[in-house]
This record gives sequence, structure tokens and C-alpha cells, in this order.
Amino acid sequence: MKTLLITILLTSSLYSSNKVIDKKDYNKENDVHLISGMDGDYRFYIGKKEAILKSNLQEILASILNYTEKCNNEYSDRRLFTPKSKKCLYHNSNLIESKVHILNNKMFAQKYLVERRIYNSGLYTHVDLIQVSKTDSENIKVTQTMLSNKEASQLKKGLVENNSVFNKAIATFNIKKLETNKYKVKYEYSNKTDHWLLTKSFTASRVFNSVSSGLGLLFTALKEQVETSQKKI
Repeated sequence: MKTLLITILLTSSLYSSNKVIDKKDYNKENDVHLISGMDGDYRFYIGKKEAILKSNLQEILASILNYTEKCNNEYSDRRLFTPKSKKCLYHNSNLIESKVHILNNKMFAQKYLVERRIYNSGLYTHVDLIQVSKTDSENIKVTQTMLSNKEASQLKKGLVENNSVFNKAIATFNIKKLETNKYKVKYEYSNKTDHWLLTKSFTASRVFNSVSSGLGLLFTALKEQVETSQKKI
């Protein structure tokens, strides 16, 4: 199991040394920096965002890992994993639902599989491998890697098939302590695709809008959960 998990990370590098950046943008509304370009026959997209969160490390990590509480409640009739009556606490525009499978639940060493069902002018599904690791005694990293069908089946049978317009996708949270109960959270999302339309440069602005909106909603959810937790203390 450990060997397989390490192998997945090492083979999930998205880009070669020949990549060429041809698009850059900054979304002021969501404070997201965006990059796109070509790597051979593939187009890649990158979104970056950071924020300061005032809470303890456990609460910040919990706000990242609460996958089942992020969805679009308007898609409740499309759910298969969760009750249609469930109300997600945090909005995610395209996400129908997520189902979490625990591989290791030890604090700061968590490993999960997350099945995702997404609706965006059609149904898409995939499985993410979530891995939490300590970069040192007070800072942590959360890595989210979209798995191929082969990679996912080696970890657990019967998961949703990979049906995505992206060939690969990786997201990372780097959480760095600034002082007691104050952390800088840096997030980077990257993907690559050989989809006939999404490789065209004129579609980059549309993907940029989707990525920046998604990152904006993600950080809104993180801040809301952290603030709610602090009020209960």
C-alpha cells in the first residue's frame, strides 16, 4: 500500500520541461492568479490563491477535509451516494456530491479516497487520492491527486469510473504557521487536457473563470467553517 501511494505521487507530475506558457490572468474578484499554456499536445491550466486563517491547525485541516459538506444543493435530485434531503453547508457550483473512503485517519497523516460526481453541462466522475503530510513540526501539506481507473482500482474496487475532460489534475494546500492560531494557506490547482476544445487558446478565459470561481468558493467555505469553529470556543 505505501509503495503504491508513493508511486502515484511520483508519477503524477503534470508537465514536461518543454511546456510553453501563453496565457496569464488575475481575477481580482476572487484574488486568483491564473496561468495556461501548451505542453506538447496538452493544454495545462493553473490557479493559485492564498489567505490568512486565524485558527488552530486542527480546525484549518478539518475545514479542508470536510468534503461531504461541499456541494450544490440544487443538484440533490442527481445524488446517488447521499440522501437527497441532506443540505451541504458550503456551496460548490458544479459538485453533485462526494463520498469519502478512509485509508488512514491518523491526524496529520490522513489518506482518503474521494469519489466525486460533478455536473457541468453533463455528468463527470472521478476519484481523488487525498494525502496529508507534515512538512515540519508545525506546518502541513495536503495533496489531492486525480487517479486513473487503474490507480484507483488498486486501492479500492467498485469506485466511480474516471470520466473527466482532464487527463490529470493535482491540487495542493501548503499550510504555514505565522504565529499562534494564525496560518498562511497557499493553494495551487493544476490540470492538463488534450480535449479538442479545451486545448484551444480562445477557451482559456472560460476555464480561467471556472477555476477562479471554484477557488473563490473553496476559500469562502474554509473561512466560514474556521470562523464558526472559533465562535464555539
